[in-house]
Amino acid sequence: MAAGAGLFIANELTGALHLHFLYIAPVLFVLCTLVLIVASLTSPAPEAQAVAPYVWTRRFFDAETRELASLPFYQNYRWQSLGLLILAALVVGWFW
Repeated sequence: MAAGAGLFIANELTGALHLHFLYIAPVLFVLCTLVLIVASLTSPAPEAQAVAPYVWTRRFFDAETRELASLPFYQNYRWQSLGLLILAALVVGWFW
């Protein structure tokens, strides 16, 4: 947030930078990625039990598949996402 605000002020308000606005997103991406990597490497690793609820496992996928099997297709987010992908492909193909 601070990096984005700083770049906006430096580029748009003060004119200190002369970056086209489309270059700001990759600059922020690289900056945030570097901050994330440095913070991850300099902090201790969390306990495995603390992060276990946030880690994807095949067991979770299989249990969710069994839960979703009882739902009609229009309430299953996997079928909805497939439908959106097909719709997006059709729209892109229409204008290609």
